[in-house]
Amino acid sequence: MRKKDSAGADVKAGIMTGALGAPGFFGSLVTPGPKTMLMVGEAPSPTSDPEVPIISGRSGRWLRWLLGEHWSLFYEACAFINLVETYPGPLYPLETSRHAAREVLESVVRPRTLILCGRKVSSAFGYAKAEFLSVADMPRERLVFLPHPSGLCRWWNDEHNRSRARAQLLFEVFESSRHAERVAS
Repeated sequence: MRKKDSAGADVKAGIMTGALGAPGFFGSLVTPGPKTMLMVGEAPSPTSDPEVPIISGRSGRWLRWLLGEHWSLFYEACAFINLVETYPGPLYPLETSRHAAREVLESVVRPRTLILCGRKVSSAFGYAKAEFLSVADMPRERLVFLPHPSGLCRWWNDEHNRSRARAQLLFEVFESSRHAERVAS
């Protein structure tokens, strides 16, 4: 029997061995179809569904609420991974996540757009001081810095910030799709 995520899509959960071309990333591969974006999180939430640990906890519910009617469009374009396999509690293993971030960058062929969720993930990629919603265009990928999508980040309390984040995420869906079409042709 195939596993389904909270949106009803087929999911393979566990160690990703083919999604990025290298083993060792804990995440979720949503099938079918190629993804044009990769959302990188810290770790599964302590409230995540153990069968489908990516995007099933509080942060996943927050993203679904934020994007509302556009969630399915975003979800179809995006693969999701975490840098750490299990919820670490208050002591986030930054060295482990830095190693995982290096592996992600070395193995990314596609998708080109990486959405980094939170300061800890941004730090793991070497961008500790990146402003929220800023973008770093690298030779092989585009990094988008998003605040951690949880109730702990006060940045989300401002409606203007939420609107900007929603617009940025939807822009990335369309921009990554256009890039994929240009590369394919």
